[in-house]
Amino acid sequence: MAFLLNGHSIPGIIYGTTLKTPGLLDSALRVGFRAFDSAGTRKFHREDIDGSDFRSVIGDHDTKLSRDDILIQTKFCPAGSGQADPVPFDSSDSLGTQVLKSMKRSLEDLQIDVVDVYFMHRPMYDIEETLAVWRMMEHLVSRGVVRYLGVCNVDYPTLSTIFERATIKPAFVQNRFKRSNGYDRRVKKFCTENRISYQVFGVLSAQNADLLSLPVVKEMARKEDISVQQALRLLVLASGKTSGLEMCLLTHTAKMEHMKNSLFLAARSGEVDGETIVAFDRALTVLVEGGY
Repeated sequence: MAFLLNGHSIPGIIYGTTLKTPGLLDSALRVGFRAFDSAGTRKFHREDIDGSDFRSVIGDHDTKLSRDDILIQTKFCPAGSGQADPVPFDSSDSLGTQVLKSMKRSLEDLQIDVVDVYFMHRPMYDIEETLAVWRMMEHLVSRGVVRYLGVCNVDYPTLSTIFERATIKPAFVQNRFKRSNGYDRRVKKFCTENRISYQVFGVLSAQNADLLSLPVVKEMARKEDISVQQALRLLVLASGKTSGLEMCLLTHTAKMEHMKNSLFLAARSGEVDGETIVAFDRALTVLVEGGY
């Protein structure tokens, strides 16, 4: 199980910085977020903006926050995988060199000495390339600039192989919530069995719009006096916790009210009753099997 530098547990809600807007991360910190997700590609994230916001808050007399109170995670994105200028490496560089150069820029832009979690943005095109990247990420842990390793957008066969062959095992998985992979149940089961923290994103994407009309979701919204969108996210987060899975939900928003709502969901997720969770899981099973 992973922890913050201050020894506290990983928060159940993580603020993603995909909006790339100066000041948003600052606002998220001040409203109560303590975990943040970035990436080493300018296409989806701006680590330099994130770093400036971290600096403005850490050590501030009003917030009284230190670096140890915050989870900062970022990702290695290889050439041809969502990179955008300026790319932190040459396309001709070896995979290992790409990892090293990416981490160098991430540390500089984020203005930190240690990344809490370093993710592989996606597995490579074959398992040997994937493991080559992983070994260099392990090297970063041995150098003391990374605390934990993780992998995004991964299926069960690849995750189990990485886990079996890696010296430093994956501590985190970050995957999309979608019906096409059975809502990732096999991966979640593996994570539960091996004490891997599971991060979920995309819960409110268009492909999940039909979930908002599920009776269990609508009943949760009525009972808690929240929107069906909030109810769905609450149920997804709660379903992980009741099964023994260390689960985190990624969110991003520019609105302070939505930030506060997300923090409320994380605090409330451990209180959802087991009967409701069973009903939600059953509804997802029916959808996966094509019976709804």
